[in-house]
Amino acid sequence: MTKRMLSFAISLAIAAVGFAQQPKVDLGGKEATIPITVRFLRAVLPVMVNGQGPYDFYFDPGAQGLGIEQSLVETLKLPPVGKAALKSGGKAAGGSEIIAIEKLEFGTASIANAQAIAFPRATFGGAGQPVGMISPTVFSGYLVTLDYPGKQLKLQSGKLPAVNNKDVFGYLDRGTIPALRIDVAGIAVDAQLDTNSNGGLSLPRSFAKRVPLMEPPKEAGKVRTDKGEFTFADATIKGVVKIGKFTLENPPVRFTDVIKRGNIGHDILKNYAITIDIRQRRFKLDQASGSEEK
Repeated sequence: MTKRMLSFAISLAIAAVGFAQQPKVDLGGKEATIPITVRFLRAVLPVMVNGQGPYDFYFDPGAQGLGIEQSLVETLKLPPVGKAALKSGGKAAGGSEIIAIEKLEFGTASIANAQAIAFPRATFGGAGQPVGMISPTVFSGYLVTLDYPGKQLKLQSGKLPAVNNKDVFGYLDRGTIPALRIDVAGIAVDAQLDTNSNGGLSLPRSFAKRVPLMEPPKEAGKVRTDKGEFTFADATIKGVVKIGKFTLENPPVRFTDVIKRGNIGHDILKNYAITIDIRQRRFKLDQASGSEEK
């Protein structure tokens, strides 16, 4: 979990904003499949903005709404239509402009009458990096699948089946990030799916004394966030980690108090397709054949 990834995730924690109009989503058929690349662990897709581009946008399952970089707003002369409140770590973090976009296009799909939050260049990683962000909340009423093994983003009508806690899960509490209860060698842990995080399984430091380990945790470094500097230590779980019906035997684990609950990062999620049903607050995991986990 790097400083860069943490700052990006925090910056895109957008507070609920009362947009004047809802965007209109058109899949261009029964479903839309958009090729993605992975850059700094994040899914990236090409997007046309008002007929210009394409421009690279991140797809972030844990964010809300749409984000766009301020210099692109100025280049395309996109008009502001209001102000938005932002949150960082659950606290107010100033405001930003809401920008009107006539049309976003990616593959056969499009979003008309969209509104996005304008962010400074540094939010998206600096020069040469993607200039926007799309989240699943834009596609309420549709199924959105981030398929890492297939290197694609898939949009389709429909809804997920009932929660079974095997491969279909309900969001925990009222959070915006997909999260579930996992079993770490017999210890129940609430954990979120963090596609922006490197590494695999991370736990708060208090769990270092609760879960069985192959060896004592070894201090491995520090990370700085907007809440201060945190250390982290690495070890190996002695036993099986169960994520619904999926299992990991003796996986590596990182302990740090930069997180308040468990974190399942990209090193694990890269083996899965994650389907999100925003309207029902459910998500589904499908595992690629031949991946490391069972």
